[in-house]
Amino acid sequence: MPFSYTELEQFYEGLVTRARSRGIACAITSGMACVAFGVSEATKDCDLLCAPDSAQKLLDLLGEATLGGYLPHYRGNLSAPLDRRWFRGGWTSHFVWPSTKRLSGHT
Repeated sequence: MPFSYTELEQFYEGLVTRARSRGIACAITSGMACVAFGVSEATKDCDLLCAPDSAQKLLDLLGEATLGGYLPHYRGNLSAPLDRRWFRGGWTSHFVWPSTKRLSGHT
């Protein structure tokens, strides 16, 4: 099920709000940030910059962050490893929804 850009934007912003409410220091970067500032028109993935000390909490949150019954897909071919050592260097992690891993009980 494709989602509109508005739906994705609201989901990603809500995800960061949830992360911050759990004490996870993170921010949306790259394409979504460019769209927010009018530099670009659209993007479909979410690039997250995370404080190294919040890395595991962010991964835990992403493990429960569904959109339309889908879990996120980590775009490892575009990202550094999901490891606090890389986060410490300022690398971002790329995620996209929906992935092919749909949760049971969702249609």
